Amino acid sequence: MSKSKVNQEGQSQVEQITLQVMEQTGLTPQQLKSADHAQLLQLQGQLLMGTVWGVWEVAANLVADHEIVDSRRIYRIDLTVPTGMDPTCANAHAVWAELMRYAIARRSFPLRGKGTSKRPRFSTLLAEIRLLGMATRQFAQHPGPGFWTRCTADQMVLWFGGKSGASLTNKLRQLSVLGAIVDAPAGRKKPKGTAPARHRTGEPEDTQVPQLDTQYLPLPDPFTAAAGQRALYMTEQVGPTLLSALEHCATVPLRRLNKNPRTPGCGEPLGNGQQAAVKASTLDPIIARWAWQDLDGHALAALRYDVFFTQNQKGEFAWPPRTYAQAVAALMVLQGAHLFLIALADGGRHGEILSVKEGALGRSETDAPTLTSRTRKIDPNDGREHEVPLPAAVQAAVLQQERLARFLKKSQGISGQHLWVQIARKRGNSLKSFDSTLDAFVRAFRLEPLLGDSNLHMHRFRKTLARIVALALVHAPKILMEVFGHRDEQMTVMRYILSDAGLLKEIQEITRELLVLKGIWTIENLDAMQGKGAQRLRERWSQHAKLVGKSALEPQTIREFVETVFEGGQALAVIAPGILCTSFTKGGRCNEYGGGKPNPEHCSPQCEHQVACPTYESVDTFEVEDAILNALNTADYLLRQLGEAEARNEDMVVATFAGQIRSLVGRWLEIDQHVATHPLGHRFIPVHLVAP
Repeated sequence: MSKSKVNQEGQSQVEQITLQVMEQTGLTPQQLKSADHAQLLQLQGQLLMGTVWGVWEVAANLVADHEIVDSRRIYRIDLTVPTGMDPTCANAHAVWAELMRYAIARRSFPLRGKGTSKRPRFSTLLAEIRLLGMATRQFAQHPGPGFWTRCTADQMVLWFGGKSGASLTNKLRQLSVLGAIVDAPAGRKKPKGTAPARHRTGEPEDTQVPQLDTQYLPLPDPFTAAAGQRALYMTEQVGPTLLSALEHCATVPLRRLNKNPRTPGCGEPLGNGQQAAVKASTLDPIIARWAWQDLDGHALAALRYDVFFTQNQKGEFAWPPRTYAQAVAALMVLQGAHLFLIALADGGRHGEILSVKEGALGRSETDAPTLTSRTRKIDPNDGREHEVPLPAAVQAAVLQQERLARFLKKSQGISGQHLWVQIARKRGNSLKSFDSTLDAFVRAFRLEPLLGDSNLHMHRFRKTLARIVALALVHAPKILMEVFGHRDEQMTVMRYILSDAGLLKEIQEITRELLVLKGIWTIENLDAMQGKGAQRLRERWSQHAKLVGKSALEPQTIREFVETVFEGGQALAVIAPGILCTSFTKGGRCNEYGGGKPNPEHCSPQCEHQVACPTYESVDTFEVEDAILNALNTADYLLRQLGEAEARNEDMVVATFAGQIRSLVGRWLEIDQHVATHPLGHRFIPVHLVAP
């Protein structure tokens, strides 16, 4: 008898038992609503959902074949309360009671409506309880009255997404109206502008329900760091030896016929069950004796991190694999590690990452490998190819994923260029969704607590990449527009960079710290600075040094001076390469044209707040550039163009180049002297602008 047949019969028996319990107990919604803890536990056991208070458990033979691991059939009270709350306290027991009341109500009183006319399977019920447990962790410590009314429908949608949040809220409301649970979340606020138009010409009212977008947030920093470390470790140290073992097994011939003692080499073909038994007896000893090694050739008897691999129907196992089936099952976690690195570096949408094929790496022989995917968000129909640069570690993950995919497809006789493959069921076929892969990766390393009260979603990689780039790189919006394939900069800024409410504050803090460091560098190199602002700074620093005495050159003293003079970094601004403003909050001569506010467009060398630095750091190469040398080369170029334009009698061009030269004069003494000695300098540059 097939396992699916057994499972169907098991479900039928569960349904009969549920009906018998309802008939024997005469349970009504009102009785369930008022039931105490002991009564709830009795009903929980009668409905085959566990007999221990604080543990919701279903027997393995009552859930789907692929969900018999403990994490798919057991749920405990400690997962329903906030971190730090004692799961044995009265508040925790009250939370658990309401969750069990919901579970018993769902099994006892089938809801009416589309898709809800039958009692939910245990796997479905566990998924609902898990989500509700995430909600109770948010409000368990909030004071009453009531229970589910401590949260709102808007919060449910925010926590679990539009469809899941709305569906759970609807179920809670139906059970509350039925009288089986104490209450339900308050209703959602009606979006402005969604009311139907008044009848003017007899047209029907628009009854379409507005769709509210779900804003996915960046992944928490602790989770990103922990998951990234484990993904790199799996990719670099575990993946090569695991794939080598499986690839070796693929070269071992397997017996396909029954043994015939009279005629060797002849016999009936083996059945499916016999083939599986022969495969296991042949390949399991190879895996059991395999010499597992890391990248440096050292023995890999244990892994650096605790990993709980899952083998269908056999539960969890630890490293190293002992059978061929366990080695194949470990590929699920390895593929998840590859996916984590690629998704975080690429920042592509779910469909774009899923569309990546074998051979998608480009320019792999250079220092800047790229990954090609196909995007259809802003280019419908067949879409267009989108290319994103990759770090070297992610390039290695892509190549190893290709190796993993080729092995599984070849072992199952499947053709195709798809990069992502199914491992648990239709092995080797193209993967349709990353949900199970992400869940397996998080569950294997027990990273759920680091995610808090949220889940791992592909779009969160995109938001996380936006956050990393926004905090680390100059010109972040333009970089992200190119990486994400956006055409509207406002989309990049508002929906990605600022999607996290705390990101703007972090950007401001980092910018402020960088400006303070720039100010410290300016004071430490004050003797080399030029401009009227430098002379003014030297006078203020000299007065400060006399006051503090010997400690003037200590780093903390310099920092305190910079934070005071530059208003915590806010008054310091980089106006141009090598040009600083030391009073950007108030301004100087630029105020004459800026309506009382600092206006960098009218920055003048005659301003007492301008400082000309001898060097600056390039925003493109991050290398130190010589500001004076670059200005000299620029002046020579402009003077040469100026002379050629004059020879052609192009008055407008002459005026343009003359204005550009005037913008250089007055900042650095070397430039002033160079222009003053040039034949064209005296003719076109006002004498009063040239420093003596």
